[in-house]
Amino acid sequence: MYIRVEVMIIKLSSYLANSYKFTSPLVLCDLTLEGYHNSLVVVASRKAFKDLKFGNIDVPKGLSIWVMVVTLHTNLDIEGDDAYKFNPERFSNGTIGACKLPHMYMPFGVGPRVCLGQNLAMVELKMLIALILSKFIFSLSMRYVQSPTLRLLMEPEHGVHLLVKKL
Repeated sequence: MYIRVEVMIIKLSSYLANSYKFTSPLVLCDLTLEGYHNSLVVVASRKAFKDLKFGNIDVPKGLSIWVMVVTLHTNLDIEGDDAYKFNPERFSNGTIGACKLPHMYMPFGVGPRVCLGQNLAMVELKMLIALILSKFIFSLSMRYVQSPTLRLLMEPEHGVHLLVKKL
């Protein structure tokens, strides 16, 4: 509902002419997208260029390390009891403010290997959401059961049952 209000205000303000202006006022849309794309990068891999110690683990030079990113974003020991809860407000102070440990949230990767297309992807998602919300109303069906499940990606175990109504 609130995202639709943002979209309609922007649409009425003729921000659509400039894509930068169009995307920047969508604060709630930004927070929602941050909360939803916790597993765009499935695996992050790095190779040790020198011997190092990672906590109590010795990592020899040349060892390849692979991390399933979604397991970082849903780790109960790090994120607490609401790790599986959709909570866009946790990103209200940015992604760094949402994370208990630096670089734990990396939906597009992190560092020099960060996805080059992340800004384009975010603009495209915002445009798509804005266009859809300006034409349709969505509500959850009574059959919907919130059941986030960790598979290769985070997904609803029983699907998402939506009711769609044209505006």
